[in-house]
Formats: sequence, C-alpha cells, structure tokens
Amino acid sequence: MDESERTLESQALDEHPEVREQVLATEGFQTWIDSLPKFELDGETLYLPTGDVPVDEDQLVYQWARTNGLLEGEGPEQPSAS
Repeated sequence: MDESERTLESQALDEHPEVREQVLATEGFQTWIDSLPKFELDGETLYLPTGDVPVDEDQLVYQWARTNGLLEGEGPEQPSAS
C-alpha cells in the first residue's frame, strides 16, 4: 500500500510501534475488537465500531491508545473550529 493511502492513524502508530504492540497485547482491546462487526474488502479487514463508518485495525488501535492515555497529543491534526 502506498504511503499516501495509509491512514493518519497508521502513520502515527508507525512512529510509536511500542504503543501498537502494547494495545494489541491488551485483553480488553482484544475483547472489544472481537465483539465488533467486521467484513473483508480487497483483502483488508474493516470494522464497524459505530455501526456505519468502516475503520481498519490501526484506527481502532489508535482510538484505544488515545482513550487510554497512551498517545496524548499525538496523531492526526483535528480541524479547527474557526
């Protein structure tokens, strides 16, 4: 996959591979991801954590890491409210 096709979350986790490893080893994360609806598209597994927006595993790892304080201040820029 071309770098431009990778999600910002994947790119952020590439800079912090230890965070990806830590999250993937977490029992709570595994339980959560196993409970999500998922499907295959072009050989990639996508998940539906909110029911309608498909995301890849790195996006879920990133979300878990941010929620649990493992990546504070890291990652994709958020649009400004102005």
